[in-house]
Amino acid sequence: MAAGPGPVPVEVDDLPEGWEAFATNDGSSYFCFPQVYYYCRALDQVQWNRPRPEDAQDPFVGETINGKPPYQKGDEFIPDPPPPMPYNGPLADQNYKASAEDPEDVFQPDEDILEACIECNIDKVKSALEEGADVSIPNQPWQNTPLHLANCPYFWDADLMAREKALRFEISQHLVRQGADLDAENIFHCKPIDLAIFHGYEGTVRLLEEEGVKPSIFGAAFQGDVERIKELLEEGVDLDLKGRYRRTAFAEAHLRGHFAVEAFLTQQGCSRELPHPEHLKFNPGGAAIPRGGVVPKREKQYIREEDAEWYDDMMEKRFPGYMEKFMKVGK
Repeated sequence: MAAGPGPVPVEVDDLPEGWEAFATNDGSSYFCFPQVYYYCRALDQVQWNRPRPEDAQDPFVGETINGKPPYQKGDEFIPDPPPPMPYNGPLADQNYKASAEDPEDVFQPDEDILEACIECNIDKVKSALEEGADVSIPNQPWQNTPLHLANCPYFWDADLMAREKALRFEISQHLVRQGADLDAENIFHCKPIDLAIFHGYEGTVRLLEEEGVKPSIFGAAFQGDVERIKELLEEGVDLDLKGRYRRTAFAEAHLRGHFAVEAFLTQQGCSRELPHPEHLKFNPGGAAIPRGGVVPKREKQYIREEDAEWYDDMMEKRFPGYMEKFMKVGK
């Protein structure tokens, strides 16, 4: 997803005439991504509910190109999705609790250290620990410890991304020195090292490996580490265990293009089901918009090889003179 988080076109079978389908690709705005939504240009309408057969529009009337309606101005833009649907499931924000099971036992430094790791505030982390915070306190209901949260996706803009990664590594170092539980798992069966692997914190990965930590089946699949997966299966780990975004180890390996892991897991009889379309891999950091930058309108990605005649007609309409320049380049 070179264009970064944002909606993308998806194929949905048996859509009524005049409707298109898109999927959200933005984990910060949509809790359970991807969520598919539908758009009708004739009605200028977006909706979450799948359109019914009676919602079909009149078929296109006019000359087509290889059976496809020609490009019209505005077709290149992906419509914004509807407002997020309210989520009331077990992981909804309203179900968030203090780290203590009994609200009367809430210890503020414990809450402070969890917040500080998310915020990437090392001074607040140190202050909370000095005041007696539990270095391995899990939050509720996700069971993420401070070391998990120190390796959450970076959220600063592109200009400051490297600085944030350095600070998160510094926080991780401090938590390790303070005796953090390095093998704690959250409810998605992920260890802190797995989150560091997912989000590209190479320094933290090396640090934890030096401490003897090994990734879970998800981190190993993400890395393409067949030997580690073999170890875990011998230890009795479920082959089809589901982790973040309902992905199995097979799904993580497939989305990363690790064929050796895919082949091995398939030989063991794993499920090859993917919980979402392949192109929705989602990595928020690499597409951060520089501070103060305006987010451009999301556009569809066209591929000339799919239909060269339609593509050339579309490009000529969008960029007059395209064909002349293209032919010169071709010569």
